Amino acid sequence: MNKGKAPSASELARSSVRLPSWLQPKPGKNITTSGGKLKPDHVALLFMISIDIHNSADALRKLARRLVPQVCMEQQPRMNRLSRIEDDAKLFEEVWALINRVDELLQARPFISKASDKNARGVQ
Repeated sequence: MNKGKAPSASELARSSVRLPSWLQPKPGKNITTSGGKLKPDHVALLFMISIDIHNSADALRKLARRLVPQVCMEQQPRMNRLSRIEDDAKLFEEVWALINRVDELLQARPFISKASDKNARGVQ
């Protein structure tokens, strides 16, 4: 290295110390920083589309089951739980809570979640 001067990038690369392989971080699923293929707003949108098109608890269960490997690790237990809920009313309540929570995080307007208020949204 040159004395008195800052080392160049190539000199630093040649002289850098590497950690042994057993000390290097292992790639894998980390619960705190895991990323899924789908963002939370995409998941909420998929549930909203499923409710709009099918409006059935069976379709929501099937969608939750299919989304398990595509969401981040933190949400995989929730998707599994949604796919196993037997009570239809409870399932719709949980899905609307998920949708409204994502909308709240995105600072959007909450959606009307009661089936009796569909006419207020213009849905027939």
